[in-house]
Amino acid sequence: MRPTQEQPHGAGSRSGPLPKNTFNGKRIDTRFILLIDAPEQCGLPGVQSVTMGNPFGQEMHTELDSMQFVRDPGHFVEHRTFARFDPSTDLPPEAHFTGLAYDDLELWAANDMDEAIYVVRGDTVERWPRAREFIACA
Repeated sequence: MRPTQEQPHGAGSRSGPLPKNTFNGKRIDTRFILLIDAPEQCGLPGVQSVTMGNPFGQEMHTELDSMQFVRDPGHFVEHRTFARFDPSTDLPPEAHFTGLAYDDLELWAANDMDEAIYVVRGDTVERWPRAREFIACA
């Protein structure tokens, strides 16, 4: 299912445009969530990650209280994730909008948040797998 106006409205659903770079309508605070692109020198072209507090919405201090999800179209780090990146999928019926909007991206969660999150860009839905361990460039 793609996120549309027909999607049932609940606490996590969204309707209408959101301001850029917001979490629940407020500017993103990097103590709670961080979206980064892997630097070119890491040798991981196209890899992006979103790191957030665990549980979602809590402040991050260390890897122990954080969750990291990875966009890995080249499958460079899939051996370090709980699932495989899926560049074109549907939202599960129970998926809900988390309140996070970053540029043209929206973050959605479902019952499988221990394994993955869903990133929506227009009509495209990607499933970003959760990292087994924190992935960073040395």
